[in-house]
Amino acid sequence: GRLEEGIELLCSTGRYPEAAFMARTYLPSHVSKIVKLWKEDLGKVNKKAADSLADPSEYENLFPEFQEALQAEKFLKRERVQMKPASQ
Repeated sequence: GRLEEGIELLCSTGRYPEAAFMARTYLPSHVSKIVKLWKEDLGKVNKKAADSLADPSEYENLFPEFQEALQAEKFLKRERVQMKPASQ
């Protein structure tokens, strides 16, 4: 249920690759924002590697079914927000 908080925690600790993969899996609408942060961070160490990271909003052809993933996220958000804790 608290996916946004998990992604934010990963980003705040500099774990951008993990945040990007988590976002791609569970919150695809956040991928572009995280890829941008990851590129900026990686660019400090290796510009060529940073330039090789692809953003789905710029390279849709490299992310098959990404639009469907965005639709699924919207559909599932209602259920995720209404989830009850396991203790109930």
